[in-house]
Amino acid sequence: MAPTKYSLTPTQRTEAGMHFPIARVHRDMKQHTEVPKTSKKAAVYMTGVMEFLTMEIFEMSSNHVAGLGKVVVKPDHVKTVLNRDAEFRTYLHAKENRSLTNAGPKWYIR
Repeated sequence: MAPTKYSLTPTQRTEAGMHFPIARVHRDMKQHTEVPKTSKKAAVYMTGVMEFLTMEIFEMSSNHVAGLGKVVVKPDHVKTVLNRDAEFRTYLHAKENRSLTNAGPKWYIR
């Protein structure tokens, strides 16, 4: 592709080949930690981990939906997959009151 006169400088995420915004993660890491000095490499690593976990959840959910013979992934499918997977279950239920049993839309009127 030939460069145009409006060619943009590459962002951090396009240089790293990621979909998640590295600059936003870096800014949030600086704002929400006790030490305001964080390296850009730490933000790239954290973004990579978040992107990997998200893709794993999406892949498992789409496989589950395909096994059911459906096309659309709904929040209940994601919740079912996360509760069935042993690694995600141990991570999500590590602390008290951190479960997906109460997550998702409520199908009744209170």
